Amino acid sequence: MHKKNIAILIPCLSKGGAERAAGLLSTYLNDDNNVYIILLDSSEIVYDHSGEVIYLNQENKFKNKFLRKINYFKNQLKKVRKLDELKEKLKIDITISFLETPNIINLLTKTKDKKIVSVRSTRSLQNEKVISRIENYLIKKMYNKAHQVIAISDGVKDDLVKKFGIKSNKIQTIYNFYDFQKINVLKEEELNDEMKLFFKDSDVILNVGRLIPAKNQSHIIDSFKKVSENNDKVKLLILGDGILKQKLKNLIKDLNLEGKVKILPFDNNPFKYMKNSKLFVLNSEREGFANVIIESMACETPVVSIDCLSGPREIIAGESDYSKELPSVLIAERGILFSKSNKDNMVIAIEAILNDHNLTDSLINRSKKYIKEYDSKNIYNKWKKVFSE
Repeated sequence: MHKKNIAILIPCLSKGGAERAAGLLSTYLNDDNNVYIILLDSSEIVYDHSGEVIYLNQENKFKNKFLRKINYFKNQLKKVRKLDELKEKLKIDITISFLETPNIINLLTKTKDKKIVSVRSTRSLQNEKVISRIENYLIKKMYNKAHQVIAISDGVKDDLVKKFGIKSNKIQTIYNFYDFQKINVLKEEELNDEMKLFFKDSDVILNVGRLIPAKNQSHIIDSFKKVSENNDKVKLLILGDGILKQKLKNLIKDLNLEGKVKILPFDNNPFKYMKNSKLFVLNSEREGFANVIIESMACETPVVSIDCLSGPREIIAGESDYSKELPSVLIAERGILFSKSNKDNMVIAIEAILNDHNLTDSLINRSKKYIKEYDSKNIYNKWKKVFSE
């Protein structure tokens, strides 16, 4: 059987759901194809992957903010030329790109390979920066030229059709890869002595995500303060790095929550914390799909999530029509959704799980059955179908 030459174009292989998914896809593809992972920057490789890794990074040496932006666009054009040359040299048959900058670079190349772009976020909500506005303009102009557009969720697909004019028949929803066998091994890893003490005899609420405004961890801390006033056993653990780390630490101090709230750096194995937590809480302004919800379900940890675009509603309630208004707090099939209409909605949702063991057991059991459809083999079969079309 003739092996295809397949390129995967991604910024890096660390610290992100798209990067983790790209790495997993490469491991499945590598059995029957020649796989080349082309990275746009040279940061440390964290996630599992297979195939030859090639770096396409262009260093931006300017310190001046304006000059850095100008040079950024020049560097992207240089990457287009370099990628064109690579595709010709390696005789690439299919190029799969993940995230907007790689997608645009992929579509700007002149080669005749199948160009597949993967969209991981609700793009209409990302237009605050100059680069995001330019990317959104290029999405409207270019994505219909792709062989196939892969949306991470039905909510993302709906956004591309309604807000960007991408043809519906050009888009297919394929959820993320999850290696549940690996998660089941990793979640059993022992906590260090400090964290064993933190978890001992406590109901720990967990959040995992970058410490940035879009993840709204400050609201989680405020809500936790209210929950802790009626519950001596609760603690809060936040896993992540980011620009708001010091501000969040200051907030914890101001609210006299030191000892009850802990912030730890990004960990390649968040699953050991998920498994030991009483519940997982998500409070993002937006998500493409929210991998952490599926991962928490795999660790048998119930989920409380804000009803943001997009992903949480699809996973937790099985509902992808975002025009429907849901109750401010909804105990759904596989978790609890809360709206941002009232500051106390998160508190109500968290306390519902803390105070009702039967509800917790029911959510865990239904979630365990549900996540089977996200098994890596099922997801890979959907990708294989795209490649053969």
